Amino acid sequence: MKGKTTNSLMMHIRDNHGIDINGSLEKRKLLEMGYYHGYKAYKYKGKTTNKLGYTTFNQIVSVYTFDNDMKRLLYPYAMKLETILKNIVIDCLVSNSEITFERIYDTKLNRANELSPKAKSFPDKRSRQRAEKSFRKATQNKLRLKQEFDRAISNYYGKKDIVEHFVHSGKPIPLWAHFELVTLGSFGSFLSCLCAADKVKISKAVGTYNTAVDRDGILLEKHIFIFKELRNAVAHNSVIFDTRFRTISVSGVIKNQLSQEFSISNIDFTTILDYVILLLHYLKPLGFSKTELKRLVRDIERSIKDFETSLNNNTILFSILGSNYKNKLLKINSFL
Repeated sequence: MKGKTTNSLMMHIRDNHGIDINGSLEKRKLLEMGYYHGYKAYKYKGKTTNKLGYTTFNQIVSVYTFDNDMKRLLYPYAMKLETILKNIVIDCLVSNSEITFERIYDTKLNRANELSPKAKSFPDKRSRQRAEKSFRKATQNKLRLKQEFDRAISNYYGKKDIVEHFVHSGKPIPLWAHFELVTLGSFGSFLSCLCAADKVKISKAVGTYNTAVDRDGILLEKHIFIFKELRNAVAHNSVIFDTRFRTISVSGVIKNQLSQEFSISNIDFTTILDYVILLLHYLKPLGFSKTELKRLVRDIERSIKDFETSLNNNTILFSILGSNYKNKLLKINSFL
């Protein structure tokens, strides 16, 4: 089997995929995006079997451009949000207290104790079994978390000066140093292991605590697991226009929470705008100025308008953004 030249690939796209592609400009664009990890990646939405029904190569270029615009716009805010949340957690847990992960692990990561069925009475056997299952899961999460944090230290020894500094000096590694090494997923797991009182304290410090829907302060950790998939996708320049990076199921509680907050009825994280909504849910209370956030939304609106114009196909547009994307943008602006 021999590899194809770019001209041969263009012929293959025309003859086998039924997509009109011709000329030096479209050849250069194909070279820019690449055939295997570019053109083929943008042919479908979500699953490879869900073809978007392009007829011209320019339509694929439109999706490719929109995808890159969204990554360019969202990347800095995804990175800033990760940093701010980690710093707020550090501030809430170590101010006037122990700063090492080991000490915090022993004294604060005790959500499992709060779920222990030992000191509780249950109306029936099924209720007790559910409680025991929650307790075992929380205990397992805490044990797994220790492995993840220790593994990060081992992996970065010899690669990060900060690790060698504390290891060679025989000093325990502070929580802030751990947070620089672990993944966002491990950070979410850390939050899930905290006692309810500390979760509430952190949510209040972030500015998102809502006792009506989140009495125990658990929504932040759930949001982190949703957000980390977007963060990783934009950080690694993966395709994001169709949210194919989403692997977890989003609970109805979270959908309802954001729907009520933004007055939008169908937030389900199947479009990239829903992830914008989650970002803004945090960026606004964290003190980002109204001017900056409105500028971000205007840039997104401009990118969508350019996408709409260049694509010139409402069927594909609605498949990617949803038929109510304009209403979502109106509600987002009202929220700000």
